[in-house]
Amino acid sequence: MRNLEESLFWEIFYRRQVVRSELAQLFDVSAATISRSAVVLLSKKLIVETGATSSSRGRHPTLLHVNPELAHVAGVEIDRDRITAVVTDMAGNLLGRSATAASARHPVRRTLRDCRNVVRIAVTDTNRHSCRLSRIGVGHTGTLDVEHGLCLDWEGVPHWRRVNLRDALRETFDLEITLDDRARAVALAQHLLWQEHPRHRSAIYVQIGSGIGAGIFVNGRMLRGATLAGGEIGHTVIDRNGPLCTCGKHGCVEAFASLGAVTRRVRQAFEKGAN
Repeated sequence: MRNLEESLFWEIFYRRQVVRSELAQLFDVSAATISRSAVVLLSKKLIVETGATSSSRGRHPTLLHVNPELAHVAGVEIDRDRITAVVTDMAGNLLGRSATAASARHPVRRTLRDCRNVVRIAVTDTNRHSCRLSRIGVGHTGTLDVEHGLCLDWEGVPHWRRVNLRDALRETFDLEITLDDRARAVALAQHLLWQEHPRHRSAIYVQIGSGIGAGIFVNGRMLRGATLAGGEIGHTVIDRNGPLCTCGKHGCVEAFASLGAVTRRVRQAFEKGAN
């Protein structure tokens, strides 16, 4: 796509629905220029034209949307105690979902098998005969080599070293596989799909679960860092005399604020008779 057409496509994606006059004002070009670019996108079935907005008089302008059937994609989240898969269309609508209990202590082969199974079930859950995945995205909490699709290490799980997640899933699905840190993947989804989000500004998304991580956006772009560790805040030490963390250090953020840490403190409080 040419630059204007590509920018137009993503602006329509971000806004969910928009009329041509708004796009002309946003890009500071004529309505005719927007219409020509829109015709190209429509002819390629990248966008669709639907309905009409309410207007007090004159011709009612139609709305432009991203074609939701342009692609179906799957997302897989690998956590320490659960694996979840979802299938969405290009507009981000949830079509199918599946999850299974898991354990970081399980052999790698079993975890990879569970990943493949939850994706298959999520596709079945869409109830669509024509649901054909074009890509799978995988979010993992370990230390990753995103370029080569590897999990280099997983804190406290010694048998998860240099595991090639991308190749393992490719063997089954024969699709493009994208691997990223789970917190950054969630942050990217929020940045793209949250309609009210001021996406051209800087923001930090913090995810708290079995671990703690963050996705950092600076001027609308994700900050990954020179070592691709941008946003990995969970093992920042905030109290050297604090509780022992799974990484072997004392006083990490995760040792205080992860769901497991909070659950342990609540349980200990109840055991001591707290109300």
